Amino acid sequence: MINITLGILSNYCAFKNMVFNGSYATNFSHIFDPDVVDMDGNSGWTYYSDLAIIAAVDQVNRNPAILPGVHVNLKRFSDCGSAFDASANLEYYGNSAGYASAVAANDILNVHTDVIGVIGNQYSTTARGINEILSDNKIPVCMACTGSPRYTDKNKYPYVFRTRPNFHVPSMLLLLKQWNVRRVAIIYQSDNEFGISAWCEMKKSFRREKISVLTSVGVEANFDDAAIEYARLSLKQSDARYIIISGNNLYISSILRALAPKGLYGPKYVWMSYNAPRSRNAFPEYQEGFMVADADPLDASEDLWKITNEMAHYEFDVGDVVGYSLPGFFDCVMLMLLGFSKAPLMVAQLWWGTGYHGLSAPGLLTLDSNGDRQGPVTFSRMRNNSTSTYPFARSAEDVERMTYYNQTAKIFNGDSDLPPSDGSVDIVFHVYNWDSVEGIVLTATSIFGVLESFVCVGFLVRYRRNKLVLATSPADTIVLCIGCMILFATGFGYIGTPTAQKCRNRVLLQVSGASLILGPMIVKNGMLVWLFRQDTRREKAVIDGAWRRVRLASCLVPVLSVSLVCVWGARARLEPVRFVQDGVLYDRCRVPANSEAALLDAATALLFCMWLLLVATAYFTAKIQIQEFNETSQIILIAFSFLVPVCLVGMISQAPDAFTDFKVYIVVFIFASVILATVVGSRALDVYRSQLSRPTDVKKESGRLRRSSKATIEGARPSVRQSGGRPTKSVSSYGFAKLSKVCDPTSRCLLAIDHEFNLWVLVKLQTTERCTFCKRKSYTGYLSKWTLGMPSVHMLGDRKVWLTLSSPLKEDCFPITDTFGFVQEGSTIQLDQRPFGLNSSLVVEFGSAGKAAAFVEELEAAVKEMQRSKPGTNSLLPNASTE
Repeated sequence: MINITLGILSNYCAFKNMVFNGSYATNFSHIFDPDVVDMDGNSGWTYYSDLAIIAAVDQVNRNPAILPGVHVNLKRFSDCGSAFDASANLEYYGNSAGYASAVAANDILNVHTDVIGVIGNQYSTTARGINEILSDNKIPVCMACTGSPRYTDKNKYPYVFRTRPNFHVPSMLLLLKQWNVRRVAIIYQSDNEFGISAWCEMKKSFRREKISVLTSVGVEANFDDAAIEYARLSLKQSDARYIIISGNNLYISSILRALAPKGLYGPKYVWMSYNAPRSRNAFPEYQEGFMVADADPLDASEDLWKITNEMAHYEFDVGDVVGYSLPGFFDCVMLMLLGFSKAPLMVAQLWWGTGYHGLSAPGLLTLDSNGDRQGPVTFSRMRNNSTSTYPFARSAEDVERMTYYNQTAKIFNGDSDLPPSDGSVDIVFHVYNWDSVEGIVLTATSIFGVLESFVCVGFLVRYRRNKLVLATSPADTIVLCIGCMILFATGFGYIGTPTAQKCRNRVLLQVSGASLILGPMIVKNGMLVWLFRQDTRREKAVIDGAWRRVRLASCLVPVLSVSLVCVWGARARLEPVRFVQDGVLYDRCRVPANSEAALLDAATALLFCMWLLLVATAYFTAKIQIQEFNETSQIILIAFSFLVPVCLVGMISQAPDAFTDFKVYIVVFIFASVILATVVGSRALDVYRSQLSRPTDVKKESGRLRRSSKATIEGARPSVRQSGGRPTKSVSSYGFAKLSKVCDPTSRCLLAIDHEFNLWVLVKLQTTERCTFCKRKSYTGYLSKWTLGMPSVHMLGDRKVWLTLSSPLKEDCFPITDTFGFVQEGSTIQLDQRPFGLNSSLVVEFGSAGKAAAFVEELEAAVKEMQRSKPGTNSLLPNASTE
């Protein structure tokens, strides 16, 4: 059996009844004795960590797989003197350790040569010299609570490693960056290695990040009134608002109690440190809002707690296991001995990665290149006269970014969630009210959008029986207008200071508006696809029933989506969050992390499904040949208009600022306006043009002709009455003929009519063959879509003749006289309408001159055939004859 020895360096001079030979201490008892051990002093800190070290050594000695054939012994060395010193228990904090450390180093190197590794439980100042001596002699030292950044320097301390993160400087830097602070002051413990080393590292790190250190004041632990007055003047003259204290926890408590009451306490000041204030007696009354960064606390190891209780014959508080860093000391022993198991390798990185799953870190315990364990940092706010803290943030393991930060936590002095100004700029509160340009624009656009929606609804109601409007399904289109109106109305929710209710209303209204836009488009176009795919005639009752079922099924999705958002809004703690950026304070609605996220994700997924269904509808509506019912282009535009705002809002939200909400609403306003212009505006323009192209007298005449035609078909013979109401003369019968020679056998032509504001009319007739003249560059006017139509000639009485061009939704009539007939010019024929008081001309264009001539011949023949039944009438088409 081979024996090896580990040494423990700690404050054994604080123990009664210990026997010393130089720094070597014996007669340590693991049984707890309150007359010997004060758990609030150095004796308690040394004693409890010693138990964890004993537990680890015992575990290795009982496990032959770690160091087979090896037995590990322990020796204890005092770093504070070679005799009992009562003051070392409560008054010593590592400030005078030169001679004692030299004695301990000599004993380990020259007297107790069996010691091959040391577990250090020391103050940073005490460890400074002895760790350098031991490291130079290749004696590895593991520390669990010594925090000075000095020991990350592997040039001076190549064999020093730690089971705690070196988080002190990075944590302060990360917190300042989170608050966008650029001006700080530092008070450091000038007679303490921990305070000085951290202060030096902070200055270098802050300079690198362009954070100005307004003043650095070194104050010893045993300061007097003059030192405090000097520190006060320095802080006041520099107008420092963010003050960092660098030192041990007793020092922090003393400085805070001395300086805070001297005009350096209140809502505009933030005191912070990488150590928590700790007093020997009472806790400082001025620690309210004090910011503390500490290594992320872990759950106490119950196994280690039970083992130490058995050794001590005493039951400690389970929280003391972590409070006294017992997992770190236990892991120090395990890493040390696991590293020795890799002998004969003896390099500095021997203990960096042993594959050990420790107690001081979850999972595999590995060290970084400086020999420090990496781990997250928890940021907390302290309370007056209490040890309790309020955690509000947590960092990543590399302490370079936040993984969690509670934006709404009231962490600053005065229960504020707003970081006070660092003195470089004045904080300006930005809100969208009627005194700001953004507020005026929001109000104006919201009112305009709502009025625009009302106008669209009024148009649909006023012209609900118009064939062009009927093709849009007025009821569904009105619902769409209401959806746009809701989106416009959300602009009012951005006016004034945001509240939790306003935040919920925004989400609810925007989801509702989007659902009411997508739903009707899917309903009416899906129904049209079904109607035009029918091979047989359907009764009106069947069609109405299908409409009801389709509407009901389509309503379920938006209703479910809106319901999910309502439930989410009621259960999620949605509330405004305040941000400060470049001196501007603003509020934004923010969804708390993991706040009923499943409900909101489900509502979003339903909206996305509706969007996909709308896109699919465009494919099927493309097969509808009638222009007035084919809304494929509208569907594609709406789908694209819906997708673009979603992407834009996502991009805008990635870099939030004081104008983010304003920009989001402008995107929503443009989106809703495009929808109204596409669906309702284009249809209103068609109705307007159709009204302009038909003067009042022609409309009345057309109505009379239709009534006359209907009466003739039904067998009635209309009569003309004189004043007095007596019939005087019967009107000759009405006749008509289809013009089908130029068209296909079904008497249908490809027809496009352009009503250019009653100035002139262009009609193009073509067979179902490929249109060869549709792409003529000479024609630049408005040209509606091609549709199937039927030309026909009509006659009423002896001399009233007109040409009719009929499409499924409308008819265009053009009168003909015996003086003014068609004039052919190449592939076009023209009919002047000015003799009838119409400021327009009818121009019919064909694919070739032959087809134009054939159309005129067929028209003339049809008229002559109708005139033969009326002897004595003259030809009505003198200019059109080609015989």
